[in-house]
Amino acid sequence: MTRRNPFPFPTPLDKVLLDEMVFVAKQCYERGWSWGTAGNFSLRGCDGLIWQSPTGICKGQLRADLFIPIDLESELQLEFSPHRPSAEMPVHAGIYKCVREARCVVHTHPSAVVAYSRGKKSMTFTNEEMIKALGVESHEQTLSIPVLPNANPEDMKSYSSKIQPGIGKVAKTVVLDGHGVWAWGRTPIEALGYIEALDILCQQQS
Repeated sequence: MTRRNPFPFPTPLDKVLLDEMVFVAKQCYERGWSWGTAGNFSLRGCDGLIWQSPTGICKGQLRADLFIPIDLESELQLEFSPHRPSAEMPVHAGIYKCVREARCVVHTHPSAVVAYSRGKKSMTFTNEEMIKALGVESHEQTLSIPVLPNANPEDMKSYSSKIQPGIGKVAKTVVLDGHGVWAWGRTPIEALGYIEALDILCQQQS
């Protein structure tokens, strides 16, 4: 493992994106997608770091200075932080390891996505205009999004190695059965847009 600075700090660009991530987290909270302490958010930093949202904090009250530095290679929290990262951090780490261009990851629980994914191995949409917002060129094409099994707390600790099958060919999302969606993008707002599109698609299937 590469030796890391135990006292890292966000770059100026990281700070801008972390502030935007806090805005997105509050949007998810206000929409009822991340009530209680649900949902988690992260940013790929410099030098092999992830800035990960902490566990046990209401996402309507999240602050940029609460994000925790994680070593991406080992997935270990750097020792100086007084907070613990989200238990679902391995999903974020798996996405960053599989998708080099992923800059940030937003995870939340839109009820339509949770309901429609339950019991499925994939979610398929065709002849829906909104699939273009997820990267498909025409509504006449078919978008298929894999659905991974949900994990218990113990299995979640090693889940980063199981993410690859959940990354589809087009949509920048990972969905866990009956759990929720992780989306990535260059900015938190871009990632939120993918979740909004998927939420609408799932609502239209009910």
